[in-house]
Amino acid sequence: MEEKLLKGSEVAKILHVSRSFAYLLMSRGDIQTVRFGNAVRVRFEDLERYIRERSIKKIKKFKDES
Repeated sequence: MEEKLLKGSEVAKILHVSRSFAYLLMSRGDIQTVRFGNAVRVRFEDLERYIRERSIKKIKKFKDES
């Protein structure tokens, strides 16, 4: 089975953020990346993990404020 690797522009589109912000998240390690020479890609499952973790943090914060 072939693994789907996303470009920064695809990550940005999925997260509904700018391409530069997606690359910032990737460069500071918020989203795990894979490097091939100069190319930087994101595994789909790593992006899913980032989204899931962010959702859990928001839920916990909301519960703490209630």
